[in-house]
Amino acid sequence: MKIDTTDPHTLSVPQDIPKKYFRFNKNNKQNEKYICIEVWADGHPGKAERKLVEVDMETFRIDKTRLDSMIAYWVDVARGAGFESPILTIQGDLGNGAELLYGYSDNREGIPPNARTYSIKPVFDKSIMKMRHGGKQGKSLVYHSLVNSPTLREELTNFNELLVRFFNGEFYELLTEYSDKGMGWEFCNEVVVDNAKLRKAN
Repeated sequence: MKIDTTDPHTLSVPQDIPKKYFRFNKNNKQNEKYICIEVWADGHPGKAERKLVEVDMETFRIDKTRLDSMIAYWVDVARGAGFESPILTIQGDLGNGAELLYGYSDNREGIPPNARTYSIKPVFDKSIMKMRHGGKQGKSLVYHSLVNSPTLREELTNFNELLVRFFNGEFYELLTEYSDKGMGWEFCNEVVVDNAKLRKAN
């Protein structure tokens, strides 16, 4: 908010605040656990192929054979969709997870691409503003990587262990360990894991 100079006792809404915000409606069960796997076109978060799985505590404990077959499957999906430089996103959710809303600061028509798909992705359009849902909500753990990354397999193996911790109730420990510590990080309901922290060399 900023002071309206015509009347110092009133507040006016800045012109670049979106009039409309949008979010993806998940409709997950409140106390259930979910894993979403998406492959999407780099720079185009609204172009994605998705698989959503309701999980129990052991679902994502994968062996090497299953990991290799999973990677091969999503490589084929990305190729079939014609995505250039495809990105793989895996998101664990408790209930609906972190609920983020997106709007255009120039108030153009349409739904921003980040609000069109399930998972939390980077914002590529500077005209898109992100807002956090203020009510009670779930938690999310998020991982992104280029599908053709030479370290994808290692990172997925280690992210698997973080998912197990997440679903075992260690969200706040993960938030402390893996948050980028940006402004307001302690109030976030999502942790986006830095790829470098999933490599043994680091």
